[in-house]
Amino acid sequence: MKAIRLFALMVLALTAKVMMAQVHISPYVFEDPNVDGLPGTATSLIEGKLRAILSRNGINSNLGESRFILTAKFDVLEKEMTTTVPVKIISHLNVNFAIGDGIDGTCYGTKNVEITGVGETDEQAIINAVRNLDKKANVVSELIQRGVGRIIDYYRSNAGNILARGKGLMKSGNYDEAIFELSMIPQECQQYKEAQTLIGTAGRQRVNQNSAKILNEAQATWSANPTAANASNIITLLSQIDPSAACYQQAKALMNKIEARAKLEQDRAYQLVVKQMNNEAEMEKARLRSAERIAVAYAKSRPRVIYNTRIIRTWW
Repeated sequence: MKAIRLFALMVLALTAKVMMAQVHISPYVFEDPNVDGLPGTATSLIEGKLRAILSRNGINSNLGESRFILTAKFDVLEKEMTTTVPVKIISHLNVNFAIGDGIDGTCYGTKNVEITGVGETDEQAIINAVRNLDKKANVVSELIQRGVGRIIDYYRSNAGNILARGKGLMKSGNYDEAIFELSMIPQECQQYKEAQTLIGTAGRQRVNQNSAKILNEAQATWSANPTAANASNIITLLSQIDPSAACYQQAKALMNKIEARAKLEQDRAYQLVVKQMNNEAEMEKARLRSAERIAVAYAKSRPRVIYNTRIIRTWW
């Protein structure tokens, strides 16, 4: 599926069904995981466990880095040795979860749980304890839901500024960023419908802008070399134009002209795409499949969020 058409599907998906307009929280692990005896190899494991806990609570954590974070501090409470052969180590850990705004440093709440792990070494015992975090997911649910309420309050207070920023981005032609920013406004906010309308407008403008560029390129390329040998390249280029674009009829006319001149059949794959786009049921499925993939790709292209670690360390 071509990139331009994906943008269109994303926009339609966000209008038809909320994909990104839900609270987004990122798992956050401090860069120094060796604090209080936690081995460095646990970093990715901890992040994965935090992400899994968020997912169990219906929170999207896969759209790049959010300003809102779920983090945890691990402390080794006690170690003991088994009387078995071989001797094993039992590590008892205290985990202090915290959720809040990682940029301005506001903590929305904390929660303590204890976990235990057994291993042949200290590191193995601690790693196995971290693996047992899944069993405590329900305990953290209350904390997460409390944080979600505070995050919604944040968007209610800042939705006006987000709308203004989205409009500014659209005016400057930064449609993908505008879509991403606007779609962060949850449906619990009064401005949600306005944000969704702007998303639709931004998406259409994005599709029209890129489709016009492709059409101009195709016209120039064909004018410079109107031969049968070059025709297939032009058809391939034109097939990238979304059927919903304002210039689609012009593109179709050019395609027909080239096919007639070069005696080519229209690209069957492209015909299949157009047919699918005209089938509402299939198009709806395509919208829903495409939207979050594009959102994730865009989120990953953004600059890394700089968290206020100095204040975050005071949350516990």
